[in-house]
Amino acid sequence: MTREKWLNTLEKIKRQFEVETEYKEPVGENIPGEKWVVEFRTGAAGRIRMEWVEKPRLKDIKTIYSNRIGSSTKVKNIYDETEKTNYLNVFKWNDSSEDWEKMGSELINL
Repeated sequence: MTREKWLNTLEKIKRQFEVETEYKEPVGENIPGEKWVVEFRTGAAGRIRMEWVEKPRLKDIKTIYSNRIGSSTKVKNIYDETEKTNYLNVFKWNDSSEDWEKMGSELINL
């Protein structure tokens, strides 16, 4: 999903449903990029959470090590500075387990 398509989807969600929370956060501690989270309530499906993630494409993984006894090994991720990857995660709230269950994004029809 492209950024334009995500913004169009977000606009539709705000028009059609009651948005409970909307925020942006970093993807991870050592991973560059950001995650845009929107939680909203629908009539039939209940609470839905959509996470749109945009981060640099992983170019290479470098392993730094030595053949000496007792030496440590480090793994370094190399990210592309120009290319980005985008994807959408969709979750549905499960009342019985009180946790978010992952849904297929193809099931969402907005």
